[in-house]
Amino acid sequence: MIGDRLGVHERTIQRYLRELEGDVDRRVILYPEVKPQVLEHLRRYPHLRTSAYMLARAVGLLLDETNYGRVESALKSLERDGLVRREIGTRKDGDYSSSVKVTLWSLAEQGQPDGQ
Repeated sequence: MIGDRLGVHERTIQRYLRELEGDVDRRVILYPEVKPQVLEHLRRYPHLRTSAYMLARAVGLLLDETNYGRVESALKSLERDGLVRREIGTRKDGDYSSSVKVTLWSLAEQGQPDGQ
Protein backbone atom coordinates (compact mmCIF):
# COMPACT_ATOMS: atom_id res chain seq x y z
CA MET A 1 0.00 0.00 0.00
CA ILE A 2 2.86 2.41 0.80
CA GLY A 3 4.57 1.59 -2.50
CA ASP A 4 1.40 2.30 -4.47
CA ARG A 5 0.94 5.61 -2.74
CA LEU A 6 4.55 6.70 -3.35
CA GLY A 7 4.75 5.23 -6.83
CA VAL A 8 7.58 2.77 -6.09
CA HIS A 9 7.80 -1.01 -6.05
CA GLU A 10 7.11 -3.01 -2.89
CA ARG A 11 10.72 -4.27 -2.80
CA THR A 12 11.95 -0.68 -2.68
CA ILE A 13 9.86 -0.04 0.43
CA GLN A 14 11.19 -3.25 2.02
CA ARG A 15 14.78 -2.21 1.25
CA TYR A 16 14.22 1.23 2.81
CA LEU A 17 12.74 -0.35 5.94
CA ARG A 18 15.75 -2.69 6.27
CA GLU A 19 18.10 0.27 5.91
CA LEU A 20 16.26 2.20 8.60
CA GLU A 21 16.77 -0.75 10.94
CA GLY A 22 20.51 -0.72 10.14
CA ASP A 23 20.59 -4.17 8.54
CA VAL A 24 22.17 -3.09 5.25
CA ASP A 25 25.60 -1.72 4.45
CA ARG A 26 25.28 -0.02 1.07
CA ARG A 27 29.03 0.63 0.86
CA VAL A 28 29.55 -2.51 -1.18
CA ILE A 29 31.93 -2.63 -4.09
CA LEU A 30 30.57 -4.85 -6.82
CA TYR A 31 33.98 -5.85 -8.16
CA PRO A 32 36.24 -6.58 -5.16
CA GLU A 33 39.15 -7.74 -7.34
CA VAL A 34 39.56 -4.25 -8.83
CA LYS A 35 40.00 -2.34 -5.57
CA PRO A 36 43.35 -3.95 -4.59
CA GLN A 37 44.75 -3.48 -8.11
CA VAL A 38 43.89 0.21 -8.10
CA LEU A 39 45.31 0.75 -4.61
CA GLU A 40 48.51 -1.16 -5.47
CA HIS A 41 49.08 1.00 -8.55
CA LEU A 42 48.53 4.23 -6.63
CA ARG A 43 50.88 3.06 -3.85
CA ARG A 44 53.52 2.22 -6.45
CA TYR A 45 53.30 5.80 -7.76
CA PRO A 46 52.35 7.86 -4.66
CA HIS A 47 52.71 11.28 -6.32
CA LEU A 48 50.58 10.35 -9.32
CA ARG A 49 47.37 12.30 -10.05
CA THR A 50 45.40 10.50 -12.72
CA SER A 51 41.92 10.10 -14.13
CA ALA A 52 39.93 6.91 -13.65
CA TYR A 53 40.18 6.22 -17.38
CA MET A 54 43.98 6.48 -17.40
CA LEU A 55 44.18 4.38 -14.25
CA ALA A 56 42.06 1.68 -15.89
CA ARG A 57 44.48 1.69 -18.83
CA ALA A 58 47.50 1.52 -16.52
CA VAL A 59 46.29 -1.51 -14.56
CA GLY A 60 45.17 -3.28 -17.74
CA LEU A 61 41.44 -3.19 -17.08
CA LEU A 62 40.33 -1.00 -19.94
CA LEU A 63 38.88 -3.66 -22.19
CA ASP A 64 35.51 -1.96 -22.56
CA GLU A 65 33.47 0.80 -20.93
CA THR A 66 32.17 -1.46 -18.14
CA ASN A 67 35.70 -1.98 -16.82
CA TYR A 68 36.21 1.78 -16.67
CA GLY A 69 33.11 1.94 -14.48
CA ARG A 70 34.57 -0.75 -12.23
CA VAL A 71 37.70 1.33 -11.66
CA GLU A 72 35.64 4.44 -10.98
CA SER A 73 33.49 2.50 -8.50
CA ALA A 74 36.61 1.18 -6.77
CA LEU A 75 38.05 4.71 -6.53
CA LYS A 76 34.85 6.05 -4.96
CA SER A 77 34.89 3.22 -2.43
CA LEU A 78 38.55 3.89 -1.62
CA GLU A 79 37.70 7.59 -1.23
CA ARG A 80 35.00 6.74 1.31
CA ASP A 81 37.58 4.67 3.18
CA GLY A 82 39.95 7.66 3.22
CA LEU A 83 42.66 6.01 1.11
CA VAL A 84 42.43 8.10 -2.05
CA ARG A 85 41.56 11.71 -2.77
CA ARG A 86 39.49 13.22 -5.57
CA GLU A 87 40.50 16.56 -7.09
CA ILE A 88 38.37 18.47 -9.55
CA GLY A 89 40.27 20.60 -12.04
CA THR A 90 40.05 22.01 -15.53
CA ARG A 91 41.98 21.28 -18.69
CA LYS A 92 42.32 23.18 -21.94
CA ASP A 93 43.46 21.44 -25.10
CA GLY A 94 44.45 24.63 -26.89
CA ASP A 95 44.45 28.38 -26.69
CA TYR A 96 40.99 28.79 -28.21
CA SER A 97 39.21 25.76 -26.79
CA SER A 98 36.88 25.88 -23.81
CA SER A 99 37.90 24.43 -20.46
CA VAL A 100 36.89 20.87 -19.63
CA LYS A 101 36.26 19.63 -16.09
CA VAL A 102 38.48 16.68 -15.12
CA THR A 103 38.50 14.48 -12.03
CA LEU A 104 41.94 13.43 -10.87
CA TRP A 105 42.58 10.76 -8.26
CA SER A 106 45.62 10.40 -6.02
CA LEU A 107 46.72 8.51 -2.96
CA ALA A 108 45.69 10.30 0.24
CA GLU A 109 48.72 11.30 2.27
CA GLN A 110 49.03 9.59 5.62
CA GLY A 111 48.16 11.79 8.59
CA GLN A 112 46.54 14.56 6.55
CA PRO A 113 42.80 15.06 6.63
CA ASP A 114 41.02 14.90 3.30
CA GLY A 115 40.83 18.23 1.49
CA GLN A 116 44.24 19.54 2.56
